Amino acid sequence: MGKRIVFEVSISAQEERVKGFLVSTGATDIKPQFGIPYTFTAIIPDNVDIQALLSQLRATLGVGRADVDAWRFPS
Repeated sequence: MGKRIVFEVSISAQEERVKGFLVSTGATDIKPQFGIPYTFTAIIPDNVDIQALLSQLRATLGVGRADVDAWRFPS
């Protein structure tokens, strides 16, 4: 099933680049969170080192935060 992450992209020009990076890791269901500006979620496959991926996201220009989604809402 994978783990869901939540991340912010504060520079809209970086949004497609960040999504492209996530897709290259096998991430799926990358979508904005309605009502929360600049915030997105994605499902990360179980075989991906989630902590390494989050570290890479946090180091990316325009990404404000990146964490495992602790509070899961129904899709």
